[in-house]
Amino acid sequence: MKLTKRDRIGLLIIIASVLALFLFSKLIFINAEDTCAHFTSIGGVRTTDYYNYSYIVDGNQFDGSLSDFNLSLRDLDSLKKIECIQIEYSVYFSSFSRVIDKRILK
Repeated sequence: MKLTKRDRIGLLIIIASVLALFLFSKLIFINAEDTCAHFTSIGGVRTTDYYNYSYIVDGNQFDGSLSDFNLSLRDLDSLKKIECIQIEYSVYFSSFSRVIDKRILK
């Protein structure tokens, strides 16, 4: 099956978009700092639960979420009792964060 010029351009755009998103997710955390967060609530989409956490950077409060697939501990009450969940946030965009605490990650 021969691809037309239009099909090749479309495929190239899709590949470039996926590559750009992958690189962005890696580059955003090149300059990152650690802080403490605490879990606040639980939400869900279909069969996956998301555990929401909150953290403060320079007096501003930010929120993030983590899929239950990545957690070794899935009880919200137990997670709320942990006072300091270690997260890493981007210095460039403080709203981008990820949990790095080995106590709760798989």
